[in-house]
Amino acid sequence: MSYNGNDRRKYPSLRKHVEALLNAGATITKREPLQLLFKGQEMGVRHGILLCEPTPQELDEALGLLARGDSERQSEALKICLKQLEAALAPYPPFHSARLTRRGNTAAIG
Repeated sequence: MSYNGNDRRKYPSLRKHVEALLNAGATITKREPLQLLFKGQEMGVRHGILLCEPTPQELDEALGLLARGDSERQSEALKICLKQLEAALAPYPPFHSARLTRRGNTAAIG
């Protein structure tokens, strides 16, 4: 069965990601706002982004500022987002150099 109407969703790539998680075994635990459970990890959709729970309040507020287009506090909000991203990536080794190879567009790390 196919749908021929206009899709009014704002974030089609987010929908595809959620569908992939559901196909891989995630379950919907709440619909408004959308919350999922995947391999023991709770996730929720806020501001058009899928976030792991619990999400630090500071990050949630910063994403809200960016979503509302608060230009006066945009720089502050971006700094908070980058700080949270750095903390999330801290356990992983850094990528010193990464480049795409032409054949198959695979990443080469060196």
